[in-house]
Amino acid sequence: MEQITLIEKESISECNFVKEDVLSNESLRQLRYEQLEKAERLGNNYKRKVRITFKTEENEILNVETTIWAVGKDYIELKAGIMIPIGAILDIKFD
Repeated sequence: MEQITLIEKESISECNFVKEDVLSNESLRQLRYEQLEKAERLGNNYKRKVRITFKTEENEILNVETTIWAVGKDYIELKAGIMIPIGAILDIKFD
């Protein structure tokens, strides 16, 4: 099993994200997008944090615990304008 490293959201801007989508199955991509939209609502309405697992170009698997402010077509936005490409996101966990 791959090691997953927890990082602070301020460190995300230093990450180089994978270029290809980490999920090959379209139904999994749709589920991921629905989970991101749910996380956005929880973050904006209730200030609830989620744990986002994503992959970097260096094949690192990273975790960040944060609120999602906005979900776009290709990116999510966190506080302070920090962006993560949706295609790099492996999983979203609701605590």
